[in-house]
Amino acid sequence: MRELRNPHHTFAKIALIIGASLSGVGLILAVFGFIFNEAAFILNIQAAVWGFQGLMWLGMWIGMRSYFMSLANKFMRLKREGLCYDAEILQIVPSRTHQIGRSYGAYAECRYKNQEDKTCLVRSKLFLIDYGYHDKDNYAAKVYVSRRDPHDYFVDIQLSGQANMQADYDYR
Repeated sequence: MRELRNPHHTFAKIALIIGASLSGVGLILAVFGFIFNEAAFILNIQAAVWGFQGLMWLGMWIGMRSYFMSLANKFMRLKREGLCYDAEILQIVPSRTHQIGRSYGAYAECRYKNQEDKTCLVRSKLFLIDYGYHDKDNYAAKVYVSRRDPHDYFVDIQLSGQANMQADYDYR
């Protein structure tokens, strides 16, 4: 099985690149303004503006990375301490607001039977799928549930083996 991508990771990478670029340009303008005193006022104002914009983008990247790290910690905690159930995917719900190239965001609605033999419905986090893989039979789901709180869960959606393409080399 292959792990699926999240569209917010792509946006975080873009925010890092933009933030670092703008901060770097602001730093270069500040250095030139310090060296050449005749145009220092205009260059220092422009350096402050570009540097502030760069810091805003870097702040967004830091916020997204901390959110992703908290999700990863939650997933690892539930995988280590929680209960694991095989889930049936009822449907894959596309999210029309998240599209990157030929991929779009989607949620998976799943159901599983818990220890008391009750059917529980859960919804996964957003993940990216390609246009050709929107069939629910292409995916497998596992639900990790906390032992204390059934509302604390994580749905692990994986691309199943039947949807993998054949390749001569595996570079993973």
